[in-house]
Amino acid sequence: VTTIVAPRRRTSPELALVAAGAGECWLMLGHAEGEKAGTISLIGNEPARRTSPMTTSPLFPRPRCSSSRSASLDGDKPLGDSGSGFYDGEDLTTETQTIFNIVNNYVGMVLLSMSFCFASAGWFALPLLFVLTLLGGYTGALIVLSYATIANAGETVPSYAKIGEHSCGAFGKWLVVVSSVIETFFCIVSMNIITWKNVACFLPQMSLQPLILGCVVLSFPTNWLTDFNRLSFLSAFGLGCVIFICADIGYEAGEQLLVPSSSAHAVERHALLEVRGLPMAASIMFAGLTGHVSLPPIYASMKRPSRFGSTLIWSFAAMFVFYAFVGACGYLLYGENASVIVTEDMARGARGPMDRLLVNLILAGMAFKLFCSVPMCVVVLTDIAENLHAERYGKQMRKDWVMYLRIGCWLCGVLSSVVFYDSLEYVTAFVGINSLLISVILPIAFYLAIHWKGMNTLSMAWYLLVLFLSMAVTIMISWVDISDFIGSLRM
Repeated sequence: VTTIVAPRRRTSPELALVAAGAGECWLMLGHAEGEKAGTISLIGNEPARRTSPMTTSPLFPRPRCSSSRSASLDGDKPLGDSGSGFYDGEDLTTETQTIFNIVNNYVGMVLLSMSFCFASAGWFALPLLFVLTLLGGYTGALIVLSYATIANAGETVPSYAKIGEHSCGAFGKWLVVVSSVIETFFCIVSMNIITWKNVACFLPQMSLQPLILGCVVLSFPTNWLTDFNRLSFLSAFGLGCVIFICADIGYEAGEQLLVPSSSAHAVERHALLEVRGLPMAASIMFAGLTGHVSLPPIYASMKRPSRFGSTLIWSFAAMFVFYAFVGACGYLLYGENASVIVTEDMARGARGPMDRLLVNLILAGMAFKLFCSVPMCVVVLTDIAENLHAERYGKQMRKDWVMYLRIGCWLCGVLSSVVFYDSLEYVTAFVGINSLLISVILPIAFYLAIHWKGMNTLSMAWYLLVLFLSMAVTIMISWVDISDFIGSLRM
């Protein structure tokens, strides 16, 4: 469905990566139906072929693995038995394709909230985003190094949950699974809300209640979709919407800077630093920098895995450019009054027929993209349940149960979206808080658990310091965001 995996199966668990094209979910799942696997199971129940280790190390030299089969750092040959890597040769990706896959997997709906992050934290949001991007890239490299080590020791599935299982047993595996389920569910809630808000901007003459009802009615039949292959264009379509947003907001900001008298935007207030808004800005930013579940299989699909380190650096550098550009331009235009999603500001500020046409195309495109991504993420949740059922009972879940579960997940998502419609920033912040667990704390903890026997004192002290600091920051951000949310309910 995307360049990450080949569409080979009746159902499309690779649809999770189509949805991930907008950064909405980061799970890679597979059914155990006896069909040829074209995706990787999050839980890691499916047989697989071997892949080769990454040959670069993040910041510190890679410590010796306590296993007798430490990961090789001298080439691109597959581990273990001779033969192909995890994917067939024709499916392997180049460095350029891998960069596209990673960027497309991470950059998505959170891009729309970057100007709000700048409005919350002031211009200090720019260095904050830089630091968080460095941290996200660093922990992403740790995840892949951990996978390379367990693959060298005989693990055949490039699965984040398998890394957790090798590190902390069943507890580590379930920690990854539960965190991923929470993240995916709240991504569904966010996508619903953003879809409805974009449609409301596209059709301003309609009142909100019938508009939301219409979207829900149109969405309900998607629960019976079984073949998502025809929606494979959504990955590139989402990137196109991102480029249109950057072009429009960049043009408006450039006009304001170069020819202030011709700009339709009033001079807005800007601040260097807003301390109170830093936790909210940080949590929302990190919601756009999480996607680490997909990194092991993306790495395993490379033709030259020894280039993954540099590829990851270029990918996160591109993410920083996208986020910083939209955030800075949006803040310049809308100042402290920036909305939670920039498309609302763009719709209000549109002037002239061409400008309104471009904004309407962006609104319609983003609404359509997210509308189609919701059923994909719902299927991801049901796939998790199916895999767990198969693992527990050794047989597939009944089809009618799967359908009931699918409708139940969809209905819970719709009801939660209605409840939290006016609290989108807190929903996104909660995704970011969960992301700090799954994309910062767990990668460091798993890396420590796998490699601690081969570490020197300095390396051990470094990883422990980063781990404890990350945990402290996560607790602080969570406390502030939850307190703010409770306070908003009392208003």
